[in-house]
Amino acid sequence: MEDFDFGYHHPHFDGQSASRALRQMLEHVFSWRNELVADIAEPDLDDIPPEFENDIYVTKCHAFAYQDAACSNAAIGSIVPCYEGLFLHEFASLRLIFGDCPPINDYHRWQLAPDDFWLPSVVSKKGTKHDLPDITHGVKQLITSLELDAHFPKGMHSTLRALFHFRNYALHQGYEWPPESRTKFARLIETEKWDGWFTAAKWGDELWMFYTKDAFLSASLDLFDQLLAAFHQIRKKWRPTDGNSV
Repeated sequence: MEDFDFGYHHPHFDGQSASRALRQMLEHVFSWRNELVADIAEPDLDDIPPEFENDIYVTKCHAFAYQDAACSNAAIGSIVPCYEGLFLHEFASLRLIFGDCPPINDYHRWQLAPDDFWLPSVVSKKGTKHDLPDITHGVKQLITSLELDAHFPKGMHSTLRALFHFRNYALHQGYEWPPESRTKFARLIETEKWDGWFTAAKWGDELWMFYTKDAFLSASLDLFDQLLAAFHQIRKKWRPTDGNSV
C-alpha cells in the first residue's frame, strides 16, 4: 500500500485490500444465490402433500425474487463505493504529481478551478462546472484531459456507467423501482448492449425487478484490479510536462 500526504480525499485508500474484501464478499453472494436457485430447481417436498407442491414452488419463486434483489444490491452497494474511493485517491495523487504545471492541451475541462478540475464527480460543460455531479462522466473527462486514455482498458466506461446507473436506481429506489425507472433502465440495457450483465423479473407482462448477473459482478472486480494496476504504472512514470509520456 502506498501512502500519500494528500490532506484530503481518502489519504490511506488501500485498493488491494479493498479488492480482496470484495472478492471474499462476492464468494458468499454467489454461494447463497446458487443455493437459492438449487432449492427452487429441486425443492425438498418430502413432507409436502402433492396438492400443495405447486403452491410451495410459487412461494419459493416469489421469495427468490426478493432474495436475488438483495444479492444484487449488496454486491453493487459494496463495489461502487470502492470505485469512488479509488478515483478520489488516484486523481488526488496525480494532482500532487502535476503540481503547478500549465494545462497540457486545450480540452475544456482545464478551464475549471483546480479543486473542481481534479474532483472526479465534477463534470465540465464547455468549461463551466455542471450543476449535476456524475463520476462516470467526470472520470472520462479527467482521463482525456490528462491524455491518459491509452493506459486504461477498452470498454471501461461502459462498465462504469452500468455499475453506477444500477447502483443509483437500486440504492435510492428500493427493490421495486418506479415504473418509469424500470422502463429507462430496460432501454439502457438495450442501447448499451448490457443484456449479458443484467436480467429482469416480470409481474405478468410488466417489468418488475432488475438483477445483476454473476458475470457482470466478476467483470466489475476484474476491471477494478485493472484500474489499480493502470494508476500504479501511471504514478510511477507520468511526466505531466511532457503530456502523455507514460
